[in-house]
Amino acid sequence: MILKSSIVENNLSSLKEYNPILFYGENDGLKNDLKEQIKIKAGSSEVITLFQDEILQKKDLLEKETNNLSLFETKKIILINEANDKLYDIILNLNKKSPKDCKIIIFSESLEKKSKLRSYFEKEKTVGIIACYKDNKPQLRDYILKRLSEFKKVDNNTIEYLIENSNHEREVIRNEITKIKSFFIDKIIKRDELEELLNYKKTSDVNELINASLLKNKKSLNNILGNQLILDTDIFNYLFKLDQKISTLLQIKLNQKISENSLGSVIEKIKPPIFWKDKPDYTNISKIWSLDKLETLRKKISEIELILKSKSEIKKEIILKKLLVEIAE
Repeated sequence: MILKSSIVENNLSSLKEYNPILFYGENDGLKNDLKEQIKIKAGSSEVITLFQDEILQKKDLLEKETNNLSLFETKKIILINEANDKLYDIILNLNKKSPKDCKIIIFSESLEKKSKLRSYFEKEKTVGIIACYKDNKPQLRDYILKRLSEFKKVDNNTIEYLIENSNHEREVIRNEITKIKSFFIDKIIKRDELEELLNYKKTSDVNELINASLLKNKKSLNNILGNQLILDTDIFNYLFKLDQKISTLLQIKLNQKISENSLGSVIEKIKPPIFWKDKPDYTNISKIWSLDKLETLRKKISEIELILKSKSEIKKEIILKKLLVEIAE
């Protein structure tokens, strides 16, 4: 049975009638929030965490855990992490025995439609499946406001900063909010201290590299490329930040064309607002790039991203560096 993540997150009791339950998808932050909620709501129930690998190594482990109930606990909850289709037969056999006093909750990464595990959970009425897709911007805004509801000075700029600095990832935002709650004991967020607290250096390095490229500052670009280590795991973050900047620049150029207002006036009124430190860079880059060239560049970034995703053997760092140098030229 397919259930909506938004309903489940707001009301865990909606899972009451289903067993086992499967959460799958790329949103690790949502899955970790749900694990946290489950443990809090467990009450007197014993909570056990297992991983697929240890279940596969001991084929009877899961069945033993479902039957081995303590005299002091009325129920047990078993959380299974890192699951995929290798677990299909074990789950199927276990479900046929219908364990009543043990709730099994499975967490998996993205599963394709042809996945046996996903297909079974979607079709079977007694089990539940919840897709954990990536949050959109409004969802992240609501998430931040809810988590920081007791704090003062959580304005639009602070929310935008948290979202952009996290690369739109809830898991990163979760960690940043934990830091905020530990640091701002008086529950008043101070912007300058927030930037010091959070990992602003990495974002600054990315912005510095992208700005040097878009500003056609070849000397600065070469210096940064020569001294900055770019990991393969960060490549798509760089492309995302570059595409995001170009999207904002396109919005600026279009608004300027339509309104015929000055560049400075357009940048001041842009939504979402541009962080004050970044306004000079947006002003200078806007003077260099035309609307047509920005649109062409955005298409090229999209094409490169598709190539990098489809060909894992390609050296991603070289492709990114080549793109940045081409932009500067």
